[in-house]
Amino acid sequence: MEKEIQTVTRLADDIMAFVVAYGFQILGALVFLAIGLIAAGWVGSQVWVPSRKYFQVRCAVNGAALVALKTAQISLSPAGPLALTAPSLSSNQEACPS
Repeated sequence: MEKEIQTVTRLADDIMAFVVAYGFQILGALVFLAIGLIAAGWVGSQVWVPSRKYFQVRCAVNGAALVALKTAQISLSPAGPLALTAPSLSSNQEACPS
């Protein structure tokens, strides 16, 4: 029992020494990473504007996925007939513009 306590104490001391030696470097790296991610997100939102082609491709991929799920008899609407369909939520009558 005494040997296990010494092992745990030594492990705790090693972890504490690591945290003391490298704690601020790790914290600084995480802060730097967070600032970089925020800056990259801001720049990306300023530069990227989705085009009509983007939405056409996205609609085609989603449609293919829905057909595959329907073929595999997987229902995405557990509410049955009470569920709304996606085309009825669109502002235009056309589900996927071509």
